Amino acid sequence: MIRTGYSFFVVLLLSLSVFSSIYADDFLEDTLKNGAGIRALAMGGAYTAIAEGGAAVFYNPAGLIYSGGEFRNENFDYQASQYKSFTASYGFISPFGLASLRKETNTNMVDMTTIGYGRRGSKGIHWGVAYKSIHYKNATEEKVGWSADLGVLVNVTPFMNLGFVAKDVMTAYVPVSSTVAGGLAFFTPDRDFTWSLDLVQTRRNLSDHYLLKTGFEYALAEGLTLRTGFAQNYWTGGAALQLPFAALEYGFQSERETGQTLQMLGFSLGRGATPPKSDKAGRYSLFKPKAFAVFTVGSSLVGGQSEYSLFNGQKLGSNDLLYLIHNAVEDPSCRGFMIRIQPMQSGLASIGLVQELREELLKAKKKGKTIVAYLDGYGSLPEYYLASVADHITMPSLGALSHLSVSLEVLKTKDFLENFGMTPHTLSSGKYKSVLHGNTDPLDADSRLVYEDLVQDLFHKVLADIQTSRKLKWEDISQAFTGELISASQAKTYNLVDSLGYWEDVETYAEEHYKGIGSTSLIAFTDPVGPELLIPALNRIAVLEIDGPIVSGPAGQNILFGGRSTGSDDIHDMVDEILKNVFIRGVVVRVNSPGGSLLGSDHIHRAITKLKDKGLKVYVSMGNIAASGGYYVALPADKIYANAGTLTGSIGVVSSFMDFHALQDMLGIKREVIKSGKFADWGSANKDVTAEELAMLEAAQKQGYEAFKQKVIEGRKLTPEEVDSVSQGQVMSGEQAVKHKVVDALGNFYTVVDALAKEIQITSPELVYFRKPEVTGFPLLGDLLAKAQLAL
Repeated sequence: MIRTGYSFFVVLLLSLSVFSSIYADDFLEDTLKNGAGIRALAMGGAYTAIAEGGAAVFYNPAGLIYSGGEFRNENFDYQASQYKSFTASYGFISPFGLASLRKETNTNMVDMTTIGYGRRGSKGIHWGVAYKSIHYKNATEEKVGWSADLGVLVNVTPFMNLGFVAKDVMTAYVPVSSTVAGGLAFFTPDRDFTWSLDLVQTRRNLSDHYLLKTGFEYALAEGLTLRTGFAQNYWTGGAALQLPFAALEYGFQSERETGQTLQMLGFSLGRGATPPKSDKAGRYSLFKPKAFAVFTVGSSLVGGQSEYSLFNGQKLGSNDLLYLIHNAVEDPSCRGFMIRIQPMQSGLASIGLVQELREELLKAKKKGKTIVAYLDGYGSLPEYYLASVADHITMPSLGALSHLSVSLEVLKTKDFLENFGMTPHTLSSGKYKSVLHGNTDPLDADSRLVYEDLVQDLFHKVLADIQTSRKLKWEDISQAFTGELISASQAKTYNLVDSLGYWEDVETYAEEHYKGIGSTSLIAFTDPVGPELLIPALNRIAVLEIDGPIVSGPAGQNILFGGRSTGSDDIHDMVDEILKNVFIRGVVVRVNSPGGSLLGSDHIHRAITKLKDKGLKVYVSMGNIAASGGYYVALPADKIYANAGTLTGSIGVVSSFMDFHALQDMLGIKREVIKSGKFADWGSANKDVTAEELAMLEAAQKQGYEAFKQKVIEGRKLTPEEVDSVSQGQVMSGEQAVKHKVVDALGNFYTVVDALAKEIQITSPELVYFRKPEVTGFPLLGDLLAKAQLAL
């Protein structure tokens, strides 16, 4: 449905044509209304609904939205049969265009420079504007002025466009009238044949006329295109030869009555505009064809935002993948999903990540969409867990499944380091806070029990989801979920997969079972721009993302190898931006963080509290991990949501540092120190730590620990006794966290968005992501002999 704003815009353009100037010069009128461009003129001038390339500035500036770029020089009467000069030079780099046109006879001259801009809109409706600086003279006068055009281009279907343009709707100091033009264009799927039709209002001898133009274009061979067209008083034709980085153009325009003919030649550099092929064009059309959304997941999938590094390339963030999937789920033209699943990053945190994607895909199935999955060779628990949501799973006959179970492995290095004279020191506030650190003592019975419960809780949840999706009985599949290696044929026997084959077999399956349904990239279901309204929307929810380790001060990003941190200063700046936006009704804080700096976490806690103090509702959505400092920053929220497999909790404080004094003694290194105070050299890696220094550190750490627990008491409305039982540093699953009342409910990101929207009484919420621009720099090197760090 076309929005009211666009309808108003089109009516306004048509209305402006009524207010035409009472005097207009015919030569100037012809120049400004008929435009210039060999391709367009060779197609009879019927170009309003095509409007591709630099010539769009003359015919419909909305066409500048098509990606591409070129520089073009054209002569529209190279034999000088009718004009002393009729040339144009123009170039464009989407969405901007610049053109210079000169048209001259013995008595008249128009010299015009045009600047155009196209803006891609939602629902396949785009608009553009062109400003024309005009120098005009005839036998009796000379004028300098300007005028402006407004255009709209509508991708109605993948095979049809509508175009509207109001020409010279604003003018100054030149005698030209305001007119309108409308056009239709039809394309074959590969755009090898185009038919266009224009109805153009013109003004001659102070009276209005309506001219019908039509044109045809046919790609005879790769790089060779033929054109023809006609209007009421002339017919046209031409051809184009497209080379890899250049093009040659020829055209003619012949008057029917007199036989006078303009011969045109042009040359261009660049590939010109590249309108999308039918699969993509359909996604941005007003009426979209149904199609499967295709995407691949693998080792490049990370929690949180997407990132880029020089050596590891592009990493797709779970936040962004969820956004794309959600848009496709909500799009009626999405028939379903075709997912290619490659080996992913393993570990406990991967379960929550996959779980959240599955939940969004389950919503798709409830809407009647089909999911087809392909296990690309090898699959362990994360890969199979994601695939199990599908209606049909395929894997290669030589593929295998393995490690369909959950395990937690910790390497303890304390004894190893001490054998080489390196002494690790770890201070833990919380009985279980440091047990997963490598430089601590082996797990005791209590610690092992806590993490056995976590592993079993995660495994049973995953297994229950798989059994439900695949309709499996435990007695039939128990052997498969011991972690052993299972061949593809065994997996099919167990009913874990449906067929054996390769990716092309998946495509064939979809074609045979869903005839007439194509496929396209997942990103094609996301509108290239958000909603554009004449009045700002009052349904906006801000999204504030906390990714990676939390640090005090500004964030950092490793441009070489990837990875990002969240800086407390940046969060404060983004909170200030949110508070300046009067259209924000609520905030979702999205957390994918294992924790980090105590000071940084407390600083962010303060920023989020500031949002609440200003009257905004704040909900937290935990991703795959929101532990320690990642949990601390969630505490001010009105409600906290987690996935069942989210790793959260870890309420406690840990400090760790290393000293090398024993190694130095072994190597015969002598330490000399001169100091002004007793504790001036505490934290030096070249000395053993004293009992007094340990006591000092423990006292400082206890202060942070007690502050953390107090924040839990205040944020979660729990008693000190209840908090004490959950603040021993133990990591919990989201499901366990709900039972212990440290999290309110289970749900993925969009469950949280829907819950917040309901709470603040808005429908169809528009999400506004507040993100810091990408950081491109090397990670800062810390002091190698830094003092002990308080870390969450």
